[in-house]
Amino acid sequence: LDAGKGGLAGFATTALSCELRGDQVVPIEPLYLRRPDAEVPNPLKHVLGHAGAGKAGGGLCPMIVDITAVSRDLAVRSIAQLEGELFGRGAWNANMVREELDAPARTYLLDVLGEAEQAVVRGYAGFWYDGEDAELMTIGVGKAYQRQGIAAALLQALVDEAKRQGASRMLLEVRVDNDPAL
Repeated sequence: LDAGKGGLAGFATTALSCELRGDQVVPIEPLYLRRPDAEVPNPLKHVLGHAGAGKAGGGLCPMIVDITAVSRDLAVRSIAQLEGELFGRGAWNANMVREELDAPARTYLLDVLGEAEQAVVRGYAGFWYDGEDAELMTIGVGKAYQRQGIAAALLQALVDEAKRQGASRMLLEVRVDNDPAL
């Protein structure tokens, strides 16, 4: 949760905008504001305050939702499928995903395209918060959707949620041979 410009914090900070104009990153402004007590007719468009809220279609902007915005079966099936695509033999299977989601003190977010049961889960991320530190448990984006800012948006949303829950820092443990994570 370092506020500096380097490392993961710097990477996550760039996720706050989805639009590039030449060499300049321009923040995307919301089109309207909703009262905090307003009912959200479509939970998949309620995006934890993310600038990409309500973007439809194949745009580059991530649409981050809490895992409860989709059915449990869709979430488990999608995460297990992405795990297999991304991590091969080291991937979590559906039972392992269920166990992780059922473990205490877990927070999971998804990046989705579409609505409800027709939603395509493009990415996922989650952390465990023990009351002191938040630990990033996993983060992944389907190969077809990589390099579009989705991982950065997921990470920023996790950092924001961990802060909201009271964490003072977020930890990530990676294998020494995982160059993209380092």
